[in-house]
Amino acid sequence: MYKGIFIIISIIIIIVFFNFITQNYTKAAVAVLEDNLEKMRLDFLGEEKDEKKIKNDIDIVFEEWYKRYNILAYYIEHDELEKVENDLTMVRSCIEAGTLEEGIEHINTSIFLMNHIKEKETFSLKNIF
Repeated sequence: MYKGIFIIISIIIIIVFFNFITQNYTKAAVAVLEDNLEKMRLDFLGEEKDEKKIKNDIDIVFEEWYKRYNILAYYIEHDELEKVENDLTMVRSCIEAGTLEEGIEHINTSIFLMNHIKEKETFSLKNIF
């Protein structure tokens, strides 16, 4: 009897522990990527549009994305991650095509999707039920 209760409590503790770790990693990853995208959005909206700096910014975003993607893919739905990657690719395409106004839309969408992933992975009663 007590052995079964001990096993159940141990499993619950392990699940809560790993949820805490993945939730913190997701929050950190989203924060870093969101900061980089915000900087890039400010460069898009600035008076002087330095294409070299903007291209460097998107390279930094992709570098951070690929660095974190492999770990996020273990516990987040791949469809959600693909949506973010698709919008980041569209931002890069807009930079190369010179349509920065359209790129701002994709930056905003990327930020929204990353925040959605963060909220979806947050441990709360809303997400449990």
